[in-house]
Amino acid sequence: MAKASGLRGPVPSSKREMRARLRALMSSLSAEYLVAQSGAASARVLATAEWQRAMGVACFCSMEKEFQTSALIAAALAEGKAVYLPKVVEPRELVFRRAVSADAIASFPKSRWGIPEPPDGQEDLTAIDLVIVPGVAFDTRAARLGHGKGFYDTFFHRLRDHHHRRKKHGFSRKRRRRRRHTQEQENDDHAPP
Repeated sequence: MAKASGLRGPVPSSKREMRARLRALMSSLSAEYLVAQSGAASARVLATAEWQRAMGVACFCSMEKEFQTSALIAAALAEGKAVYLPKVVEPRELVFRRAVSADAIASFPKSRWGIPEPPDGQEDLTAIDLVIVPGVAFDTRAARLGHGKGFYDTFFHRLRDHHHRRKKHGFSRKRRRRRRHTQEQENDDHAPP
Protein backbone atom coordinates (compact mmCIF):
# COMPACT_ATOMS: atom_id res chain seq x y z
CA MET A 1 0.00 0.00 0.00
CA ALA A 2 1.53 3.30 -1.05
CA LYS A 3 1.80 6.10 1.45
CA ALA A 4 0.14 9.41 0.75
CA SER A 5 2.77 11.80 -0.51
CA GLY A 6 0.67 14.85 -1.37
CA LEU A 7 1.04 17.25 -4.23
CA ARG A 8 4.54 18.43 -4.97
CA GLY A 9 5.60 21.61 -6.72
CA PRO A 10 3.84 24.93 -7.16
CA VAL A 11 0.14 25.26 -6.51
CA PRO A 12 -1.80 24.86 -9.77
CA SER A 13 -3.14 28.18 -11.05
CA SER A 14 -6.28 26.87 -12.73
CA LYS A 15 -8.95 24.28 -12.09
CA ARG A 16 -7.96 22.51 -15.31
CA GLU A 17 -4.33 22.28 -14.20
CA MET A 18 -5.34 21.09 -10.74
CA ARG A 19 -7.62 18.41 -12.18
CA ALA A 20 -4.82 17.17 -14.44
CA ARG A 21 -2.34 16.95 -11.56
CA LEU A 22 -4.83 15.22 -9.28
CA ARG A 23 -5.91 12.76 -11.98
CA ALA A 24 -2.27 11.81 -12.52
CA LEU A 25 -1.91 11.30 -8.78
CA MET A 26 -5.13 9.24 -8.66
CA SER A 27 -3.98 6.96 -11.43
CA SER A 28 -1.14 5.80 -9.18
CA LEU A 29 -3.50 4.52 -6.46
CA SER A 30 -3.51 0.77 -5.99
CA ALA A 31 -6.79 -1.11 -5.94
CA GLU A 32 -6.06 -2.26 -2.38
CA TYR A 33 -5.51 1.29 -1.18
CA LEU A 34 -8.69 2.49 -2.88
CA VAL A 35 -10.76 -0.31 -1.32
CA ALA A 36 -9.31 0.31 2.16
CA GLN A 37 -9.83 4.07 2.04
CA SER A 38 -13.33 3.72 0.59
CA GLY A 39 -14.25 1.30 3.37
CA ALA A 40 -12.97 3.67 6.06
CA ALA A 41 -14.81 6.64 4.55
CA SER A 42 -18.01 4.63 4.19
CA ALA A 43 -17.84 3.60 7.85
CA ARG A 44 -17.54 7.27 8.84
CA VAL A 45 -20.58 8.21 6.74
CA LEU A 46 -22.65 5.32 8.12
CA ALA A 47 -21.91 6.53 11.65
CA THR A 48 -23.18 10.09 11.07
CA ALA A 49 -26.46 11.41 12.40
CA GLU A 50 -27.26 12.64 8.89
CA TRP A 51 -27.08 9.09 7.55
CA GLN A 52 -29.18 7.76 10.42
CA ARG A 53 -31.90 10.38 9.82
CA ALA A 54 -31.94 10.19 6.02
CA MET A 55 -34.77 8.29 4.39
CA GLY A 56 -33.70 9.18 0.84
CA VAL A 57 -30.03 9.12 -0.22
CA ALA A 58 -28.76 10.41 -3.54
CA CYS A 59 -25.49 8.67 -4.35
CA PHE A 60 -23.38 7.87 -7.41
CA CYS A 61 -22.00 4.73 -8.97
CA SER A 62 -18.22 4.93 -8.90
CA MET A 63 -15.86 5.33 -11.80
CA GLU A 64 -12.48 3.62 -11.75
CA LYS A 65 -10.06 5.24 -9.27
CA GLU A 66 -12.94 6.98 -7.50
CA PHE A 67 -14.30 6.57 -3.98
CA GLN A 68 -16.18 3.25 -4.12
CA THR A 69 -19.82 3.73 -3.17
CA SER A 70 -21.05 0.14 -3.40
CA ALA A 71 -20.94 -0.34 0.40
CA LEU A 72 -22.98 2.82 1.00
CA ILE A 73 -25.54 1.87 -1.63
CA ALA A 74 -25.84 -1.65 -0.19
CA ALA A 75 -26.21 -0.28 3.36
CA ALA A 76 -28.88 2.20 2.29
CA LEU A 77 -30.89 -0.52 0.55
CA ALA A 78 -30.49 -2.91 3.51
CA GLU A 79 -31.69 -0.18 5.90
CA GLY A 80 -34.78 0.47 3.79
CA LYS A 81 -33.63 3.89 2.61
CA ALA A 82 -34.66 5.08 -0.83
CA VAL A 83 -31.57 5.23 -3.07
CA TYR A 84 -31.39 7.68 -5.95
CA LEU A 85 -28.72 7.43 -8.64
CA PRO A 86 -27.84 9.95 -11.34
CA LYS A 87 -28.55 9.77 -15.03
CA VAL A 88 -27.08 12.28 -17.45
CA VAL A 89 -29.66 13.87 -19.72
CA GLU A 90 -28.77 16.28 -22.46
CA PRO A 91 -27.55 18.85 -22.71
CA ARG A 92 -25.79 18.96 -19.33
CA GLU A 93 -28.10 17.88 -16.56
CA LEU A 94 -28.25 15.14 -13.96
CA VAL A 95 -31.55 13.65 -12.90
CA PHE A 96 -31.77 11.24 -9.99
CA ARG A 97 -33.91 8.13 -10.31
CA ARG A 98 -34.75 5.58 -7.66
CA ALA A 99 -32.85 2.30 -7.58
CA VAL A 100 -34.75 -0.43 -5.74
CA SER A 101 -32.11 -3.17 -5.48
CA ALA A 102 -28.51 -4.12 -6.18
CA ASP A 103 -29.76 -6.45 -8.93
CA ALA A 104 -31.60 -3.56 -10.56
CA ILE A 105 -28.45 -1.43 -10.45
CA ALA A 106 -26.41 -4.24 -11.99
CA SER A 107 -28.89 -4.36 -14.87
CA PHE A 108 -28.81 -0.61 -15.58
CA PRO A 109 -27.41 0.35 -18.97
CA LYS A 110 -23.93 1.88 -18.91
CA SER A 111 -23.30 5.53 -19.72
CA ARG A 112 -20.60 6.75 -22.10
CA TRP A 113 -18.32 6.78 -19.01
CA GLY A 114 -19.11 3.13 -18.22
CA ILE A 115 -21.25 4.02 -15.19
CA PRO A 116 -24.59 2.26 -14.59
CA GLU A 117 -27.44 4.74 -15.09
CA PRO A 118 -31.05 4.18 -14.04
CA PRO A 119 -33.66 3.95 -16.77
CA ASP A 120 -36.09 6.76 -17.48
CA GLY A 121 -38.56 7.46 -14.73
CA GLN A 122 -39.86 10.12 -12.43
CA GLU A 123 -37.50 12.26 -10.35
CA ASP A 124 -38.56 13.25 -6.83
CA LEU A 125 -36.13 15.79 -5.37
CA THR A 126 -38.31 16.23 -2.29
CA ALA A 127 -37.47 12.64 -1.25
CA ILE A 128 -33.70 13.26 -1.11
CA ASP A 129 -32.43 13.92 2.42
CA LEU A 130 -28.69 13.35 1.91
CA VAL A 131 -26.43 13.68 -1.12
CA ILE A 132 -23.19 11.69 -1.46
CA VAL A 133 -21.12 13.80 -3.84
CA PRO A 134 -18.18 12.76 -6.03
CA GLY A 135 -15.30 15.13 -6.55
CA VAL A 136 -11.72 15.42 -7.62
CA ALA A 137 -10.91 17.45 -4.48
CA PHE A 138 -12.52 19.49 -1.70
CA ASP A 139 -11.09 22.38 0.25
CA THR A 140 -11.32 22.84 4.00
CA ARG A 141 -14.68 24.61 3.62
CA ALA A 142 -16.01 21.64 1.58
CA ALA A 143 -16.07 23.60 -1.67
CA ARG A 144 -15.90 21.01 -4.42
CA LEU A 145 -13.66 20.67 -7.45
CA GLY A 146 -15.60 18.35 -9.73
CA HIS A 147 -14.67 16.65 -12.96
CA GLY A 148 -15.33 19.82 -14.95
CA LYS A 149 -18.57 19.11 -16.77
CA GLY A 150 -20.88 21.08 -14.45
CA PHE A 151 -23.44 18.28 -13.96
CA TYR A 152 -23.51 18.50 -10.16
CA ASP A 153 -23.47 22.32 -10.18
CA THR A 154 -26.71 22.29 -12.15
CA PHE A 155 -28.16 19.60 -9.89
CA PHE A 156 -27.33 21.55 -6.71
CA HIS A 157 -29.15 24.59 -8.07
CA ARG A 158 -32.24 22.49 -8.80
CA LEU A 159 -32.01 20.76 -5.42
CA ARG A 160 -31.76 24.11 -3.66
CA ASP A 161 -35.13 25.03 -5.08
CA HIS A 162 -36.63 21.96 -3.37
CA HIS A 163 -34.68 21.95 -0.12
CA HIS A 164 -33.61 24.94 1.89
CA ARG A 165 -31.09 23.08 4.06
CA ARG A 166 -29.29 19.83 3.26
CA LYS A 167 -26.16 18.05 4.35
CA LYS A 168 -23.75 16.98 1.63
CA HIS A 169 -20.86 14.55 2.02
CA GLY A 170 -18.08 14.73 -0.51
CA PHE A 171 -15.22 12.38 -1.21
CA SER A 172 -11.98 13.11 -3.01
CA ARG A 173 -8.64 11.55 -3.70
CA LYS A 174 -6.56 14.63 -2.87
CA ARG A 175 -3.11 13.75 -1.55
CA ARG A 176 -3.80 10.06 -2.12
CA ARG A 177 -5.98 9.95 0.98
CA ARG A 178 -9.73 9.91 1.26
CA ARG A 179 -10.94 12.88 3.20
CA ARG A 180 -14.53 13.52 4.07
CA HIS A 181 -15.78 17.04 4.35
CA THR A 182 -19.29 18.10 5.15
CA GLN A 183 -21.05 21.35 4.67
CA GLU A 184 -24.51 22.48 5.64
CA GLN A 185 -25.93 24.57 2.88
CA GLU A 186 -28.38 27.18 4.11
CA ASN A 187 -28.59 28.79 0.69
CA ASP A 188 -26.61 28.85 -2.51
CA ASP A 189 -24.02 31.42 -1.37
CA HIS A 190 -21.45 28.66 -0.90
CA ALA A 191 -22.60 26.08 -3.40
CA PRO A 192 -19.67 23.82 -4.31
CA PRO A 193 -17.94 25.09 -7.47
